Amino acid sequence: MFNQAHYFLANQERLVEESAEAVFKLLLDFFSTHSNTRSSYEKAIFDTLFFLCRPGWIGETLTEPIKKEAYEKLLHLGQPIYYSKDENTLRMFSKNATKTIASLAPPKKSTNKSKSRSNANDISAIIKAELDTSEDKKSAVAKAVFRMYHAGKKQKRQFVAPILGDDNPLRTVLGLPKSQKTTLPYDDVRMHILKCTKGNAKKNEVPLMTLLQKAAPFSARILQSVLGVEIYKRFKPVGYFDQQCQIVLIEVTSSSDAYELTFRKAELLKLLKTVSGFEKITDIRSVVGVKSPNRE
Repeated sequence: MFNQAHYFLANQERLVEESAEAVFKLLLDFFSTHSNTRSSYEKAIFDTLFFLCRPGWIGETLTEPIKKEAYEKLLHLGQPIYYSKDENTLRMFSKNATKTIASLAPPKKSTNKSKSRSNANDISAIIKAELDTSEDKKSAVAKAVFRMYHAGKKQKRQFVAPILGDDNPLRTVLGLPKSQKTTLPYDDVRMHILKCTKGNAKKNEVPLMTLLQKAAPFSARILQSVLGVEIYKRFKPVGYFDQQCQIVLIEVTSSSDAYELTFRKAELLKLLKTVSGFEKITDIRSVVGVKSPNRE
């Protein structure tokens, strides 16, 4: 029981730290484009609350009455940033705001009954959205079910565990940890290499040499020299997201880094296009939480 409580508290602290850092970056970006007015200040407070109450974040369980209470508290906590918007002030507010939301948020229930109710609410929301936007009301439910099925199927295929023995030399070549408990994004270029090396290639399978040429731009040595070691550690290109090799898949370690990536997309695209093999890329996508080897 003590170990479970200790794990819960450690996990909660990590979520609060990541959320506070994400809020800090959100506010930095916000005040770089907004004037110093009362309405801008109130909008920043509202955006902070909305950001922390999204699904999967620490405030997702807040009810509407509690959100109103939280908004008033954030307005009070945020008074210093109305007069000063330096990084220290914004960071302090981000930490206090995140801790406030965490203290107000009711704990998530993990019972099967609550999960079923949550799934039912999600299904109802998807069907309602389809009814609101579809001209053909009769087929709206069928379209909603079709979307949910393929969304679930895509999510299941997002990560794949490569079957390699602990002593397989390909683990070193492909930069995988020395353990069978390894997962990679389905579109990671290393997964395609493994397909060819297993000897079960289909007639239309891409030749191994072509795949190795496709993998060449993803060399850690090349990308670290172009992006810099710190950027490469946080935003690691690992493969192509599409068959045309125009969208690069970026592996990040946290949801806050994934959020930051949306603002730094143009910067990363410009740097990546200087790498031989990346000249024709047009976009990037992120994947969060992949178990990968040391990034150093």
